[in-house]
Amino acid sequence: MAELQMLGVDRVKKIASMFLLFIILTYTFGRLGEYFVTIPGFILDWEMYWKATHNFSINYEGVRIFNPPWTLALLWPITIWPFAVSGGFFVFSTLVTLALSVPRKSNLFKWGSYLLLLSLSYPAARQLVDGNMEFLIILGVLLFLWALETETPWAAAASLILLSSKPQESWLLLLSAALWVLLKWPREKIAKVAALSVIYVVPFLIWKWPAWFEALRRFPIGSDIDSSIWGALSRFELPEPVIFGSWILVLLATLWGLQKGWSKLRNHEVAMLITASMLLAPYSGSSFLVPFVIGVFPVLQSGSFVGYVLLALYYLPYLFLGQTSIRAEWEYTYWTGVLLLTWAALLWMIRAGKLSEKQSLPINN
Repeated sequence: MAELQMLGVDRVKKIASMFLLFIILTYTFGRLGEYFVTIPGFILDWEMYWKATHNFSINYEGVRIFNPPWTLALLWPITIWPFAVSGGFFVFSTLVTLALSVPRKSNLFKWGSYLLLLSLSYPAARQLVDGNMEFLIILGVLLFLWALETETPWAAAASLILLSSKPQESWLLLLSAALWVLLKWPREKIAKVAALSVIYVVPFLIWKWPAWFEALRRFPIGSDIDSSIWGALSRFELPEPVIFGSWILVLLATLWGLQKGWSKLRNHEVAMLITASMLLAPYSGSSFLVPFVIGVFPVLQSGSFVGYVLLALYYLPYLFLGQTSIRAEWEYTYWTGVLLLTWAALLWMIRAGKLSEKQSLPINN
Protein backbone atom coordinates (compact mmCIF):
# COMPACT_ATOMS: atom_id res chain seq x y z
CA MET A 1 0.00 0.00 0.00
CA ALA A 2 2.82 2.36 0.91
CA GLU A 3 4.53 1.63 -2.41
CA LEU A 4 1.33 2.43 -4.31
CA GLN A 5 0.99 5.68 -2.41
CA MET A 6 4.59 6.60 -3.26
CA LEU A 7 3.95 5.81 -6.94
CA GLY A 8 0.88 8.05 -6.81
CA VAL A 9 2.85 10.87 -5.21
CA ASP A 10 5.63 10.53 -7.82
CA ARG A 11 3.09 10.65 -10.61
CA VAL A 12 1.49 13.78 -9.18
CA LYS A 13 4.92 15.40 -8.86
CA LYS A 14 5.73 14.58 -12.49
CA ILE A 15 2.40 16.00 -13.69
CA ALA A 16 2.87 19.11 -11.55
CA SER A 17 6.43 19.56 -12.86
CA MET A 18 5.29 19.22 -16.47
CA PHE A 19 2.46 21.68 -15.88
CA LEU A 20 4.87 24.16 -14.27
CA LEU A 21 7.30 23.79 -17.18
CA PHE A 22 4.41 24.34 -19.59
CA ILE A 23 3.43 27.56 -17.79
CA ILE A 24 7.04 28.80 -17.74
CA LEU A 25 7.56 28.08 -21.45
CA THR A 26 4.26 29.69 -22.42
CA TYR A 27 5.12 32.81 -20.44
CA THR A 28 8.64 32.90 -21.87
CA PHE A 29 7.48 32.52 -25.46
CA GLY A 30 4.77 35.09 -24.85
CA ARG A 31 7.30 37.65 -23.64
CA LEU A 32 9.65 36.73 -26.49
CA GLY A 33 6.86 37.06 -29.01
CA GLU A 34 5.72 40.40 -27.58
CA TYR A 35 9.22 41.71 -28.22
CA PHE A 36 9.44 40.38 -31.78
CA VAL A 37 6.01 41.58 -32.89
CA THR A 38 6.93 45.15 -31.93
CA ILE A 39 9.80 45.14 -34.46
CA PRO A 40 8.55 46.74 -37.72
CA GLY A 41 8.39 44.20 -40.56
CA PHE A 42 9.17 41.23 -38.31
CA ILE A 43 7.53 37.79 -38.87
CA LEU A 44 5.09 39.23 -41.42
CA ASP A 45 4.55 35.90 -43.16
CA TRP A 46 4.02 34.24 -39.81
CA GLU A 47 1.17 36.66 -39.15
CA MET A 48 -0.50 35.36 -42.32
CA TYR A 49 0.03 31.75 -41.23
CA TRP A 50 -1.38 32.59 -37.81
CA LYS A 51 -4.47 34.22 -39.30
CA ALA A 52 -4.96 31.27 -41.66
CA THR A 53 -4.68 28.55 -39.00
CA HIS A 54 -5.63 30.15 -35.67
CA ASN A 55 -8.19 28.21 -33.58
CA PHE A 56 -7.81 25.03 -35.67
CA SER A 57 -8.90 26.70 -38.90
CA ILE A 58 -7.46 26.54 -42.42
CA ASN A 59 -8.37 29.66 -44.32
CA TYR A 60 -6.98 30.73 -47.70
CA GLU A 61 -9.09 33.87 -48.05
CA GLY A 62 -7.43 37.24 -47.53
CA VAL A 63 -3.92 35.76 -47.15
CA ARG A 64 -1.14 34.95 -49.63
CA ILE A 65 -0.69 31.33 -48.61
CA PHE A 66 -0.40 28.40 -51.03
CA ASN A 67 0.76 25.54 -48.79
CA PRO A 68 -1.24 22.27 -48.85
CA PRO A 69 -3.94 22.13 -46.15
CA TRP A 70 -2.52 19.01 -44.48
CA THR A 71 0.75 20.88 -43.82
CA LEU A 72 -0.97 24.00 -42.51
CA ALA A 73 -2.62 21.78 -39.89
CA LEU A 74 0.87 20.99 -38.55
CA LEU A 75 1.00 24.59 -37.32
CA TRP A 76 -2.07 24.23 -35.09
CA PRO A 77 -0.11 23.44 -31.89
CA ILE A 78 1.67 26.79 -32.34
CA THR A 79 -1.03 29.00 -33.86
CA ILE A 80 -3.69 28.06 -31.30
CA TRP A 81 -1.98 30.62 -29.03
CA PRO A 82 -2.35 34.41 -29.24
CA PHE A 83 -0.23 35.89 -31.99
CA ALA A 84 2.58 37.14 -29.74
CA VAL A 85 2.94 33.76 -28.00
CA SER A 86 2.81 31.89 -31.31
CA GLY A 87 5.53 34.20 -32.66
CA GLY A 88 7.73 33.21 -29.73
CA PHE A 89 7.04 29.52 -30.41
CA PHE A 90 7.89 30.04 -34.08
CA VAL A 91 11.27 31.66 -33.30
CA PHE A 92 12.03 28.94 -30.75
CA SER A 93 11.05 26.15 -33.18
CA THR A 94 13.28 27.59 -35.89
CA LEU A 95 16.31 27.93 -33.61
CA VAL A 96 15.86 24.41 -32.20
CA THR A 97 15.63 23.03 -35.74
CA LEU A 98 18.88 24.79 -36.65
CA ALA A 99 20.54 23.30 -33.56
CA LEU A 100 19.32 19.81 -34.50
CA SER A 101 20.77 20.15 -37.98
CA VAL A 102 24.33 20.98 -36.91
CA PRO A 103 26.63 17.91 -36.80
CA ARG A 104 27.48 17.02 -33.20
CA LYS A 105 30.39 14.61 -33.60
CA SER A 106 32.92 17.40 -33.10
CA ASN A 107 33.72 19.03 -29.75
CA LEU A 108 31.31 21.42 -28.08
CA PHE A 109 33.23 24.54 -29.15
CA LYS A 110 33.20 23.55 -32.81
CA TRP A 111 29.53 22.57 -32.61
CA GLY A 112 28.72 25.94 -31.03
CA SER A 113 30.76 27.76 -33.68
CA TYR A 114 28.90 26.01 -36.48
CA LEU A 115 25.56 26.76 -34.83
CA LEU A 116 26.51 30.44 -34.45
CA LEU A 117 27.58 30.65 -38.10
CA LEU A 118 24.30 29.09 -39.12
CA SER A 119 22.07 31.17 -36.83
CA LEU A 120 23.69 34.50 -37.78
CA SER A 121 23.63 33.84 -41.52
CA TYR A 122 21.56 35.99 -43.83
CA PRO A 123 19.16 33.13 -44.75
CA ALA A 124 18.52 32.44 -41.04
CA ALA A 125 17.94 36.12 -40.32
CA ARG A 126 15.67 36.35 -43.35
CA GLN A 127 13.74 33.32 -42.13
CA LEU A 128 13.14 34.92 -38.73
CA VAL A 129 12.19 38.25 -40.28
CA ASP A 130 9.79 36.70 -42.80
CA GLY A 131 8.40 34.00 -40.52
CA ASN A 132 8.23 31.22 -43.09
CA MET A 133 7.86 27.43 -42.81
CA GLU A 134 11.44 26.41 -43.59
CA PHE A 135 11.84 24.65 -40.25
CA LEU A 136 9.25 22.09 -41.36
CA ILE A 137 11.29 21.30 -44.50
CA ILE A 138 14.50 20.92 -42.48
CA LEU A 139 12.76 18.64 -39.98
CA GLY A 140 11.36 16.68 -42.93
CA VAL A 141 14.86 16.16 -44.36
CA LEU A 142 16.27 15.02 -41.01
CA LEU A 143 13.37 12.63 -40.49
CA PHE A 144 13.60 11.34 -44.07
CA LEU A 145 17.31 10.53 -43.71
CA TRP A 146 16.60 8.69 -40.47
CA ALA A 147 13.75 6.81 -42.13
CA LEU A 148 16.12 5.67 -44.89
CA GLU A 149 18.64 4.41 -42.35
CA THR A 150 16.08 2.53 -40.25
CA GLU A 151 13.37 1.70 -42.85
CA THR A 152 10.74 3.05 -40.45
CA PRO A 153 7.35 3.45 -42.22
CA TRP A 154 5.85 6.07 -39.89
CA ALA A 155 9.00 8.21 -40.16
CA ALA A 156 8.97 7.96 -43.95
CA ALA A 157 5.30 8.98 -44.10
CA ALA A 158 5.82 11.84 -41.65
CA SER A 159 8.87 13.10 -43.54
CA LEU A 160 7.00 13.11 -46.85
CA ILE A 161 4.19 15.10 -45.25
CA LEU A 162 6.65 17.62 -43.78
CA LEU A 163 8.54 17.94 -47.07
CA SER A 164 5.31 18.62 -48.94
CA SER A 165 4.78 21.82 -46.91
CA LYS A 166 6.64 23.75 -49.65
CA PRO A 167 6.59 21.68 -52.86
CA GLN A 168 8.56 24.30 -54.78
CA GLU A 169 11.54 23.45 -52.56
CA SER A 170 11.12 19.69 -52.44
CA TRP A 171 9.27 18.34 -55.50
CA LEU A 172 12.29 16.52 -56.93
CA LEU A 173 13.13 15.13 -53.51
CA LEU A 174 9.55 13.95 -53.00
CA LEU A 175 9.59 12.13 -56.35
CA SER A 176 12.99 10.58 -55.63
CA ALA A 177 11.98 9.58 -52.10
CA ALA A 178 8.80 7.89 -53.33
CA LEU A 179 10.76 6.05 -56.01
CA TRP A 180 13.45 5.01 -53.50
CA VAL A 181 10.87 3.53 -51.14
CA LEU A 182 9.02 1.76 -53.95
CA LEU A 183 12.18 0.17 -55.34
CA LYS A 184 14.13 -0.65 -52.19
CA TRP A 185 11.68 -1.32 -49.34
CA PRO A 186 9.66 -4.51 -48.67
CA ARG A 187 6.05 -4.41 -49.84
CA GLU A 188 4.56 -4.47 -46.36
CA LYS A 189 6.55 -1.38 -45.39
CA ILE A 190 5.57 0.38 -48.61
CA ALA A 191 1.93 -0.37 -47.81
CA LYS A 192 2.32 1.11 -44.32
CA VAL A 193 3.91 4.30 -45.68
CA ALA A 194 1.12 4.67 -48.25
CA ALA A 195 -1.64 3.95 -45.72
CA LEU A 196 -0.29 6.38 -43.11
CA SER A 197 0.12 9.11 -45.73
CA VAL A 198 -3.37 8.62 -47.15
CA ILE A 199 -5.03 8.48 -43.72
CA TYR A 200 -3.54 11.84 -42.81
CA VAL A 201 -3.62 13.69 -46.15
CA VAL A 202 -6.96 12.70 -47.70
CA PRO A 203 -9.31 14.15 -45.00
CA PHE A 204 -7.64 17.57 -45.31
CA LEU A 205 -7.69 17.34 -49.09
CA ILE A 206 -11.42 16.53 -49.10
CA TRP A 207 -12.09 19.33 -46.62
CA LYS A 208 -10.11 22.12 -48.28
CA TRP A 209 -9.25 21.17 -51.85
CA PRO A 210 -11.55 23.77 -53.52
CA ALA A 211 -10.12 26.63 -51.45
CA TRP A 212 -6.55 25.40 -51.90
CA PHE A 213 -6.89 25.01 -55.67
CA GLU A 214 -8.40 28.48 -55.87
CA ALA A 215 -5.40 29.84 -53.94
CA LEU A 216 -3.01 28.07 -56.31
CA ARG A 217 -4.55 29.97 -59.20
CA ARG A 218 -3.10 33.11 -57.57
CA PHE A 219 0.38 31.56 -57.29
CA PRO A 220 2.83 34.40 -58.10
CA ILE A 221 4.49 32.89 -61.18
CA GLY A 222 6.33 35.66 -63.00
CA SER A 223 6.85 37.71 -59.85
CA ASP A 224 10.07 39.69 -59.39
CA ILE A 225 10.45 37.92 -56.03
CA ASP A 226 11.52 34.69 -57.69
CA SER A 227 14.88 32.91 -57.62
CA SER A 228 14.05 30.12 -60.06
CA ILE A 229 15.95 29.76 -63.35
CA TRP A 230 12.86 30.66 -65.33
CA GLY A 231 12.25 33.79 -63.24
CA ALA A 232 15.87 34.97 -63.34
CA LEU A 233 16.42 34.43 -67.08
CA SER A 234 13.04 36.00 -67.86
CA ARG A 235 14.21 39.17 -66.14
CA PHE A 236 17.01 39.33 -68.72
CA GLU A 237 14.36 38.93 -71.44
CA LEU A 238 16.07 35.91 -72.95
CA PRO A 239 14.18 33.88 -75.57
CA GLU A 240 12.01 31.11 -74.18
CA PRO A 241 13.94 28.35 -76.03
CA VAL A 242 17.12 29.47 -74.25
CA ILE A 243 15.36 29.47 -70.89
CA PHE A 244 13.78 26.08 -71.54
CA GLY A 245 17.13 24.68 -72.68
CA SER A 246 18.76 25.88 -69.45
CA TRP A 247 15.95 24.28 -67.48
CA ILE A 248 16.45 20.95 -69.27
CA LEU A 249 20.22 21.13 -68.78
CA VAL A 250 19.91 21.54 -64.99
CA LEU A 251 17.35 18.72 -64.82
CA LEU A 252 19.51 16.29 -66.82
CA ALA A 253 22.64 17.17 -64.84
CA THR A 254 20.72 16.60 -61.60
CA LEU A 255 19.62 13.16 -62.75
CA TRP A 256 23.22 12.44 -63.76
CA GLY A 257 24.39 13.36 -60.27
CA LEU A 258 21.60 11.39 -58.65
CA GLN A 259 22.60 8.29 -60.63
CA LYS A 260 26.02 8.42 -58.97
CA GLY A 261 24.58 8.69 -55.45
CA TRP A 262 21.49 6.54 -55.89
CA SER A 263 23.01 3.48 -54.20
CA LYS A 264 23.04 5.32 -50.87
CA LEU A 265 20.87 8.43 -50.78
CA ARG A 266 22.48 10.79 -48.25
CA ASN A 267 22.04 14.42 -47.30
CA HIS A 268 24.46 15.47 -50.07
CA GLU A 269 22.14 14.07 -52.76
CA VAL A 270 19.12 15.39 -50.85
CA ALA A 271 20.64 18.89 -50.81
CA MET A 272 21.32 18.72 -54.55
CA LEU A 273 17.69 17.71 -55.16
CA ILE A 274 16.41 20.59 -53.01
CA THR A 275 18.53 23.21 -54.79
CA ALA A 276 17.52 21.74 -58.15
CA SER A 277 13.85 21.80 -57.10
CA MET A 278 14.12 25.51 -56.28
CA LEU A 279 15.93 26.29 -59.53
CA LEU A 280 13.46 24.33 -61.66
CA ALA A 281 10.23 25.30 -59.89
CA PRO A 282 7.85 27.72 -61.63
CA TYR A 283 8.36 29.98 -58.60
CA SER A 284 10.75 29.51 -55.69
CA GLY A 285 10.28 32.66 -53.63
CA SER A 286 12.79 34.17 -51.24
CA SER A 287 13.69 31.46 -48.73
CA PHE A 288 17.24 30.09 -48.93
CA LEU A 289 17.73 28.59 -45.48
CA VAL A 290 17.12 24.96 -46.47
CA PRO A 291 19.87 24.64 -49.11
CA PHE A 292 22.23 26.48 -46.76
CA VAL A 293 21.53 24.14 -43.84
CA ILE A 294 21.30 20.87 -45.76
CA GLY A 295 23.83 21.54 -48.51
CA VAL A 296 26.47 24.07 -47.53
CA PHE A 297 27.22 23.00 -43.97
CA PRO A 298 28.28 19.42 -44.75
CA VAL A 299 30.62 20.83 -47.42
CA LEU A 300 31.92 23.41 -44.94
CA GLN A 301 32.46 20.65 -42.37
CA SER A 302 34.76 18.88 -44.80
CA GLY A 303 37.18 21.80 -44.70
CA SER A 304 36.87 22.20 -48.47
CA PHE A 305 37.66 25.60 -49.98
CA VAL A 306 34.33 25.32 -51.81
CA GLY A 307 32.51 25.30 -48.47
CA TYR A 308 34.10 28.59 -47.39
CA VAL A 309 33.28 30.22 -50.73
CA LEU A 310 29.64 29.16 -50.44
CA LEU A 311 29.52 30.36 -46.82
CA ALA A 312 30.76 33.80 -47.92
CA LEU A 313 28.10 33.97 -50.64
CA TYR A 314 25.32 33.25 -48.13
CA TYR A 315 26.65 36.03 -45.84
CA LEU A 316 27.39 38.60 -48.56
CA PRO A 317 23.87 40.15 -48.74
CA TYR A 318 24.46 41.74 -45.32
CA LEU A 319 26.72 44.25 -47.13
CA PHE A 320 23.78 45.49 -49.18
CA LEU A 321 21.07 45.81 -46.53
CA GLY A 322 20.97 49.59 -46.94
CA GLN A 323 21.21 49.52 -50.73
CA THR A 324 17.50 49.51 -51.51
CA SER A 325 17.80 50.13 -55.24
CA ILE A 326 20.45 47.44 -55.74
CA ARG A 327 18.44 44.91 -53.72
CA ALA A 328 15.23 45.69 -55.60
CA GLU A 329 16.89 45.10 -58.97
CA TRP A 330 19.39 42.33 -58.27
CA GLU A 331 18.65 40.48 -55.02
CA TYR A 332 16.69 37.55 -56.42
CA THR A 333 18.90 37.22 -59.49
CA TYR A 334 21.82 37.06 -57.06
CA TRP A 335 20.14 34.26 -55.15
CA THR A 336 19.50 32.36 -58.36
CA GLY A 337 23.26 32.50 -58.94
CA VAL A 338 23.99 31.35 -55.38
CA LEU A 339 21.56 28.45 -55.69
CA LEU A 340 23.11 27.53 -59.03
CA LEU A 341 26.63 27.56 -57.54
CA THR A 342 25.46 25.52 -54.53
CA TRP A 343 23.83 22.98 -56.83
CA ALA A 344 26.90 22.83 -59.10
CA ALA A 345 29.28 22.39 -56.14
CA LEU A 346 27.20 19.54 -54.73
CA LEU A 347 26.90 17.92 -58.16
CA TRP A 348 30.67 18.10 -58.70
CA MET A 349 31.50 16.75 -55.23
CA ILE A 350 29.01 13.89 -55.58
CA ARG A 351 30.28 12.89 -59.01
CA ALA A 352 33.93 13.24 -57.95
CA GLY A 353 33.39 11.31 -54.72
CA LYS A 354 34.57 14.29 -52.64
CA LEU A 355 31.89 13.86 -49.96
CA SER A 356 31.96 11.09 -47.35
CA GLU A 357 29.93 10.06 -44.33
CA LYS A 358 32.19 12.29 -42.22
CA GLN A 359 30.63 15.31 -43.90
CA SER A 360 26.98 14.68 -43.17
CA LEU A 361 24.07 15.79 -41.07
CA PRO A 362 23.81 14.44 -37.51
CA ILE A 363 21.17 11.92 -38.53
CA ASN A 364 23.80 10.09 -40.61
CA ASN A 365 26.29 10.00 -37.78
